[in-house]
Amino acid sequence: MPLLLTLFLSTFMILPSGLAQDRVCPLFTSEHERFGVNTTPKYKQEITEYDVARLNISWFIDYTRRPDAPIPPGLSHLPLLTARGYHPETRPLAHARLAADARARPGAIWIIGNEPDRILYQDDQPPDQFAIFYHEAYHTIKQADPTAKVAFGGIVQPTPVRLLYLDRVLEAYQMRYGQRLPVDVWTFHNFILREETNNWGADIPPGLAEYDHLGIRYGILDHGNLDYFTAQVISFRQWMAARGYRNKPLLLSEYGILMPRQYGFPSEVVESFMVGTFDYLRTVRDDAIGYPYDDNRLVQAWSWYSLNDYHYSFETGIGANGSLFDHDSGEITPVGAAFAAYTAPLVHNYADPAVVAVQAPPYIIDAEQAQPVDVHVHVVNTGNQPARNLQVRLQQTDAQGVVTTLGTQFVVTVATHCQERIRLTFPWTPGQIGPAHLTLTAEVYADDDRTDLHNSAQATVRLLAPGMPLYSLFVPQIQREH
Repeated sequence: MPLLLTLFLSTFMILPSGLAQDRVCPLFTSEHERFGVNTTPKYKQEITEYDVARLNISWFIDYTRRPDAPIPPGLSHLPLLTARGYHPETRPLAHARLAADARARPGAIWIIGNEPDRILYQDDQPPDQFAIFYHEAYHTIKQADPTAKVAFGGIVQPTPVRLLYLDRVLEAYQMRYGQRLPVDVWTFHNFILREETNNWGADIPPGLAEYDHLGIRYGILDHGNLDYFTAQVISFRQWMAARGYRNKPLLLSEYGILMPRQYGFPSEVVESFMVGTFDYLRTVRDDAIGYPYDDNRLVQAWSWYSLNDYHYSFETGIGANGSLFDHDSGEITPVGAAFAAYTAPLVHNYADPAVVAVQAPPYIIDAEQAQPVDVHVHVVNTGNQPARNLQVRLQQTDAQGVVTTLGTQFVVTVATHCQERIRLTFPWTPGQIGPAHLTLTAEVYADDDRTDLHNSAQATVRLLAPGMPLYSLFVPQIQREH
């Protein structure tokens, strides 16, 4: 499974029935894995035509859902299903094709919609219409691939009028389907654009024309204002928390500087804004609204626009600013060099095998006569490099503190990012008469293990004498004074 696709699936290791969940898998093993880019294949250039390894990114969006999209080694492609041109009465979703695409991309994070709140130039969907589109896409994907994660497509920017648009989508969904809108991952875009009917910028969302007065009249130079950028991030997380979605991860799936250098945005201004956003996104946390499974960070990962768009041309009206590579030559730009210089020190590659559970019977009655039982040891690799040549040892400690080694098993390799859970089975005979309790400890060792975290786990087994009631497991014996 590609890298990023595991990140939101492994916040908790889901262990076999009867075992507690154990949070040992970090959401991101290395800080550089939070960084992504947006590409523009509409101009006939693929991401594989650029030296993206220099950027140290782990994911990208190219605004397509192609099962055969070219993907550089180590990167994840997030498929995107656009709603542009969709209308429930005249153009229903092509369910069969979407289902086939989902089955071809098992475990993918699917983004449903691209700026549905943007008229003309993007998806341009009234709230009630987008609610239908989202519902159909969500269930088609989930039925085809139950392991898929579905993300709500990003609005242009989290401002009052656009958060109102999202509220209208939620209301329409609840009214039509009788339940709250289901979502695995939220996404948003975070541009700083003027909101006014028939003016430059982001306009007013479709279906909300009467709320033009709520639009923020940003000026051109506000486009790179870091204070506005950070305020909008906070606004979106506040909106998520207030509507019961705080426990969902959040991707900033597109942002950057669109305005050309002639409007006051030369490379050095773009670089300063970009680095400022990186510093903020990497460090901002909030105990009230942040994502609890990522140390209360507000944003889990972010994607810069763009990898390779054209530099804006006043003659053609095509292009943007902030490209990391020149579209035609493939040469890295000054902004791209600044991106690469920022991410390089964040790369932390290592293997980290971990024992996530020891599965054993909670009690054994009449251990002297009991048959051998199986003890299962569950091992993962929480690092971002394969763990190799693992040794897993199981030991027994009795009530007197005597330690006995029960066995050692070997594993050649374990995949990265908790993608693979190895279950090792050790046959075990207690060899002691109850009542008593024994502690089983599993330990793992491997080549290139860079940390000592989670290298062992334990389980306690109680040995009961024949006829001893099971409730004695939970109720302590009381010594009475005479």
